Amino acid sequence: MNKVGLGIALAAAFNGGVGTTRAATEIQPGMALSPEDLPREAQRYEQLLRGDDDDDPPHGDDDTVDERRHFDDRLLHLGFGTGVGTPVGLMGADLAANVGDGLSVGVGAGFTSWGPAGGASLRLRPFVWGGRGQNALHAFTLETSYTYMRHGRDPLRDLEFDFYDCELGACPEPEPDFIPTGAHFMSLSAGFEHAFYSGWSMHYDLGFAQALRPTEWQCAFDTKPAPCTHSSPSDTLLVVSFGMSHAL
Repeated sequence: MNKVGLGIALAAAFNGGVGTTRAATEIQPGMALSPEDLPREAQRYEQLLRGDDDDDPPHGDDDTVDERRHFDDRLLHLGFGTGVGTPVGLMGADLAANVGDGLSVGVGAGFTSWGPAGGASLRLRPFVWGGRGQNALHAFTLETSYTYMRHGRDPLRDLEFDFYDCELGACPEPEPDFIPTGAHFMSLSAGFEHAFYSGWSMHYDLGFAQALRPTEWQCAFDTKPAPCTHSSPSDTLLVVSFGMSHAL
C-alpha cells in the first residue's frame, strides 16, 4: 500500500507541474511579449515607433502604417533649375522648405539673357498621391513667385535670315536696340512634383508672368541713346520651368 500511495502522490505532483507550466506559457493581461511573439503588423509598428527604417522604401506587398509618406518628412531641399519667368532665370539655384505636406516656400537666384535674377516662390500641393507600395510621392502643384530680374527684348524675336540680301548688296540698316532694365514680375503656374525616397525631388511647371508695372523702355545704338524703332518687349512672359533638388 505504501508503494501504491507513493505512486499516486508522484503522479499528482507531475500533473500539477505540467499545469503550472501551461499556465505560465499562456498570455495573461498585462504580460510583456517578446518581439518575435508579436504579429507581423505589430512588429512593423514597433519598428516605426523606434525609427529603425525611416529611410527604407516600402515594398509592393507591404500593407503597413508607413505606406503613406509626406513631403514634409524632409524639410529642406537645395537644387538647381532652368526656365523663363521664375527666380532662377535661365539657370540658377534655389533653397526650398516644406513647411507642410501641401505647402513649400523657397528663394532662388540665377541669370537671364540680360543679367541677374532673384526672388521667392510659394508652391501649393492641392492633390498628393503615392507612397503606397511605391518609391515616390507625387503632387499636382500650383505655384506663384515674385521675381526681380534684368529684362530686355527676346533675342530670338527679331531674328532675321537676311544674309541672302546682304550678298546682293541690300543689307538692312541696323536699328537701335532696347536697353535691358530691371523689372518686377509676379507669376502663376501649374505643374507636377515628384519626391523620391532617395531624397531627390523633381518639379516642372507651365504658366505666365506679368510685370507689376509697365516698363519704361529706352534704346541705344552703338552704346549711344537713340529713339526706339521696334515694338516694345512684352510685359507678359510665358513661364516654363524645370528643377531638381535634394534633401539636406
